[in-house]
Amino acid sequence: MKQPSKSLLKSICTLGVLLQLGAQAAPDILSISNTTTIPTTDQVRCPSRAGGQTSMPDVSAVLQPQLSEALVQLETRLKEMKPTDPGYTLLVGMRDQLIAQQNIQSPFQAPIEPETLAGSERPVNLTEALGMLQAALEGSLAPETFAALKATSDYQSASKLRGKVPIAMANGKPLAAMAFLLRAHELDPNHPEDLVSLSGLANFYGFWYESLALLEAARAQQSTLNTPWGMNPTAMILNNQGHALLGLNRPAQAEVVLREAVRLEPLLTEAKKNLAQALGEQGKCTEAARWYRLGNYRMPLKDMVGPGGGPVESPEVDVITLKPYEEAYTMSKGIEGRFPNIPMPANIREATEAAPFVSNEMNRAAVAAQQNSQKFQQLWPGIYNKGNQLLKNPKTRMTGEVTLHLMGPINSADPEDADINKLYEKVDEAHQQYFAAREPVDQRYIKAAEQSATQYSSELLGCNGNGPCQERARIEHDKRMCAAGKQWNSALLGDLQQYDTAYRAYYRPFHKVLSGLVGYLSDAEFYQAATTQMKAIYFQNYSTYLSVVGMHVVTAGAYGTFCKDEVPPPDLVAQDPEDAKACEASPIKPKASVAFLEVTYMCEKVEVEASTEGVLAAFVVVGYEQSQRYVKLTDPKERFIEKQAGRNPDRKLQLRNYGYAFDGKLTIFAGGKVSAGGSVGPVEADVGAKFGPYVTIDGGGNILDAGGKVDTSQSTMVNLGLVSVGYEAEGPGDSFSIMSGK
Repeated sequence: MKQPSKSLLKSICTLGVLLQLGAQAAPDILSISNTTTIPTTDQVRCPSRAGGQTSMPDVSAVLQPQLSEALVQLETRLKEMKPTDPGYTLLVGMRDQLIAQQNIQSPFQAPIEPETLAGSERPVNLTEALGMLQAALEGSLAPETFAALKATSDYQSASKLRGKVPIAMANGKPLAAMAFLLRAHELDPNHPEDLVSLSGLANFYGFWYESLALLEAARAQQSTLNTPWGMNPTAMILNNQGHALLGLNRPAQAEVVLREAVRLEPLLTEAKKNLAQALGEQGKCTEAARWYRLGNYRMPLKDMVGPGGGPVESPEVDVITLKPYEEAYTMSKGIEGRFPNIPMPANIREATEAAPFVSNEMNRAAVAAQQNSQKFQQLWPGIYNKGNQLLKNPKTRMTGEVTLHLMGPINSADPEDADINKLYEKVDEAHQQYFAAREPVDQRYIKAAEQSATQYSSELLGCNGNGPCQERARIEHDKRMCAAGKQWNSALLGDLQQYDTAYRAYYRPFHKVLSGLVGYLSDAEFYQAATTQMKAIYFQNYSTYLSVVGMHVVTAGAYGTFCKDEVPPPDLVAQDPEDAKACEASPIKPKASVAFLEVTYMCEKVEVEASTEGVLAAFVVVGYEQSQRYVKLTDPKERFIEKQAGRNPDRKLQLRNYGYAFDGKLTIFAGGKVSAGGSVGPVEADVGAKFGPYVTIDGGGNILDAGGKVDTSQSTMVNLGLVSVGYEAEGPGDSFSIMSGK
């Protein structure tokens, strides 16, 4: 692996960038006084050398891209400048110093293979190590930061500065912790705990030789070294030394010092895991796995410990211990938890259609959750007793311990995963946000419903029992309620979708972790209990999810029942028919002719005329005049009688006489005809006179009138071929009647 350069410039650059990383760069230093460090890897990757990386990242490897980018920027800037420009010489010097570093190359050159850099750095002494760290801090932290630190009263107290170290580490501020430790050592150099803790930070940033120098100085004062839980001080120093040797790609040397560390202090789990890493680096996979398993317990079970405090070597235990421990918690073997698709109602009509399905799902989830929970409660005492029996038997104690360990998160439905807990916090936030938004939206809907109901009641009273009027009032009420429902749904839809997304994002990995644990249970009884609990957990979460999403869909669906495509019916009004308008007779009558026949009509009267050709011709006219169906009575006595009978005297119905062939009267007029005329294109015009006797009869054959008369007329016609159409205007005429009284 690449080793970090120890020049001042590189250290300032690298630590400066790491300072910007903040909490993400904080090391996982597992002890009260921050004196021990372990790799962050959860599994010994054997025999890959990549698995030999330690928890303290190789700072030059991590920051190589950033440093190369800085060099590119310098080169680009220099190309844009002239040698005479201010600052040109300074930038050239910075570029040359970067290129001069043993592990930093110009990006325009071929990269150096990591293997050629192994062990290329030189050892340093304590003064150089402390100076390097101090110079790096001064080059990384802003001057005002140091000024603020120096201005505090704690800056003059080594004990108070040491008390700040755990707080700085807990807040993800390793550079601040380094500053406190360096100042504390400056005030009180006879405190070896500061040197051991500084070595852990040096390992974190990849300064392996500096770490070794700090530990060498601490070893000289180890008789006064205070350790957590009274652990062996030499073992603490050897653990960090082994960690640094792993960083220098010296796993064989690391193995020697780490074996001594675990021999001196059986409680030092960090040394056991580091030893597992050193063994894995050398391809000693079986022993590495055993040490790693043992390193997961500060006080391991007796069945796990063999002669000399090392891991036991037996086929029964190897079945479990040789299996990478974190595989019990791997998500790759689990199944992601996915709820059925519940439609987000873009409109409440869709919600109305989906409501029956969603209601059924809510009931199904609640029932299944209860049934599986009850079944698991019935199974739990049996598997708990069985697990205890396994623990009592030395040959099966390891199996029982691991089995109950796996059942723990399943039983409690809590995988104790920080990332999953953060996802659930987002679910809780989305839940609170949805109901905070829903409260005022519900109030607006209730107010709109009350106002619409009041208006609906008023409109019903105004209808006075008129059915169509009441139906129109109902439809308008439904329209108002539909609009209110749409506003309710649209106002909450965004928050609902956020809750849906948050819950699904949380439950997918949650279910995958727990179902992954179930997959490692081979005992039939344990497996049955675990799968039953997983079903209960699934339906409990699904039911909780539906209590928000499903209830929203059902509620929106209920509001959507008001949305209908209805056309209001016309009102039924008791409207009497209007009086028939009397036909006003006009001297101009429409006329049509075909061959020797002519037809004229006006109001209730139609006449058909047949004549011969010539200036003086014979003719016959048959006219029919229909009687009026309604007449307006003018006689006061007749009007009074009609009113008394409950009838309208202005519209007296004229009934047809019984036995009559027709209703009305028929007139026959015949005689001679004199006419003259001319034409212009299709337009023809003529004038004429008719004279002769006439007779008028009714439908019963009774003669109503008879006599003689003379009629004159003028007509204008348009010839359309077989038919001519136009009008006829009556002229002056005269008549006499031979009937008495006529």
